[in-house]
Amino acid sequence: MQKIDLRIYKKEIREQIRSIRRNMPLEVKNKKDKIIFNKLISLNQYRWSDVVIMYVSKDMEVDTQMLFQKAIKDGKTVAVPRCIPGTRQMDMCIVTRLDELERGSYGIMEPKSSCKILSMDNITENQSICIVPAFCCDKYGYRIGYGGGYYDRYLANYKGIKICINYSECIKDKLIPGKYDLPVNIIVTD
Repeated sequence: MQKIDLRIYKKEIREQIRSIRRNMPLEVKNKKDKIIFNKLISLNQYRWSDVVIMYVSKDMEVDTQMLFQKAIKDGKTVAVPRCIPGTRQMDMCIVTRLDELERGSYGIMEPKSSCKILSMDNITENQSICIVPAFCCDKYGYRIGYGGGYYDRYLANYKGIKICINYSECIKDKLIPGKYDLPVNIIVTD
């Protein structure tokens, strides 16, 4: 059996998916984002959760701003990642307003350094969901992220429900996972 270089394999998939997303007309993306949002908030796991951990979306990603506003309105604790400088780790910080964010690592909007860090002690299996970003994922929940391993490190100790939101064109039948790759529990698409 031929050995596969996972770095090259994942890089090629990221390039494919980046092309799909760049070529998606804005009106199509907006429609898909709304469908994904409505499916996500109708999940029992969302309704029962007290804590919603989520990424702050960039232009090519499934929009999370609607989810942020909805979760705050629903009285949930919302936490978003902030990269810890000099490491490949991140803290999840509690945020109540979008103006509590600033441009941080990799040009991503992150909580300001004064934010309160969400303790892992506050996370239980049935009361917390984590919306995990991905270029793509497969039907088994394995995903290809952005290559830094930040979420895989965080999810290794996370006890709640892991959810990937993605466009249907970004779902593969089966990916080749690395030894540290962890599957999500639920995939929500358009």
